Amino acid sequence: MSRRVIGFGTIVAMLALAGLTGCTPAVQAPSSGAATAQTVIHQNVSWNPLSAAVDKSTTATMYKLESDVELKNGSMHTSYTVYGTVNLPDRASISIHENNFNISFYQQGQVAYADEANSWTHAQPISSLGSYGSYQRLIQDAAAKKVSLTQLNRTFVVDEYCNVYRFTMPNQSVQLPGFLEQVSGAKSQSIGANEPIEYTFYVGQKTGYVREVQTDSVNPVDQLGPVATDTTTTFFDIDEPKVATVQVPQTLVTQLEGSAQ
Repeated sequence: MSRRVIGFGTIVAMLALAGLTGCTPAVQAPSSGAATAQTVIHQNVSWNPLSAAVDKSTTATMYKLESDVELKNGSMHTSYTVYGTVNLPDRASISIHENNFNISFYQQGQVAYADEANSWTHAQPISSLGSYGSYQRLIQDAAAKKVSLTQLNRTFVVDEYCNVYRFTMPNQSVQLPGFLEQVSGAKSQSIGANEPIEYTFYVGQKTGYVREVQTDSVNPVDQLGPVATDTTTTFFDIDEPKVATVQVPQTLVTQLEGSAQ
């Protein structure tokens, strides 16, 4: 297997471990910094408002996002960031940055390209690009199991105040995105052995969309041991075609034009 494919697959696996159970799609958006809701204002609140927000979010057809991931294992400490723009059902631009390591991915329909070393090569298209669907399934499962839901102090995210909800899902294995097997040859569809994962959802008071999701978990990883994982995924420009339309990377256009000559 090539060095490029292994690198991309490893990053995708760590994204799944981090609790980003949908694809973490792409094009750089300005960082807003993680929201910091801390104060509990209500215990055991109804799941209905959060369920409604997630349901509404699944209707969004385009958005940008930024996912910040931090991993700790003993003295090991690493972090990386994923930027993305998604236009459902099948267009996306994704970039992953870790120190000097960068990967870009572009998909239009059933055609996809990846760039790790300043050269675009054909890649397998991702079959499911949406991010909110996995959150919807998570909320439905938590509500059905009557998991306790806590409401925290309202917090400003990106451009609006948000209602904040937190819960912990016990005995949960993080499901890998379906496309992981395509890019890394992984045989397992999950990571972890039924570990609890804490989720914090930020719901826009004005728009009603889920604007940010944070996770906090510790998961066993083969040959590494327990890895503490913190993630923050923030959604921008939801259903704003003027700023959230996927653009073909200029370097890909240049390369394709050059190869056609």
